[in-house]
Amino acid sequence: MKKNPSKESLRKFIQKEAGTDSIDEQAARNKRLELQNKSEEQKQEMQREFGDWAKRIVSWWLVFIVLLLIVVGAVSFFYGTQIFSDKVLITLLATTTVNVIGMVIIIIKYLFANK
Repeated sequence: MKKNPSKESLRKFIQKEAGTDSIDEQAARNKRLELQNKSEEQKQEMQREFGDWAKRIVSWWLVFIVLLLIVVGAVSFFYGTQIFSDKVLITLLATTTVNVIGMVIIIIKYLFANK
């Protein structure tokens, strides 16, 4: 029959196999890595939620602009008057374009970030 190894002999064996770290040092390192993983998971979840929120905002803004342009065009076509001046329409279209392009740039930088 084999004799059961003592705790001290097991500790020495583990230290020998794992290097010079004691069991306590290994446990502390494992705990630190677990906390880092949890922190990274939380960070990714927050980024995902923020990205979804930003996509919804931009999507609703685009829907609003399209509907506004349809209404402005219909009023201009049927009644021959303009609701907004050309400068206002140009500003709305420019800000919408900048928002969409900016969102694409931000998402691409996030997805392909060098870490």
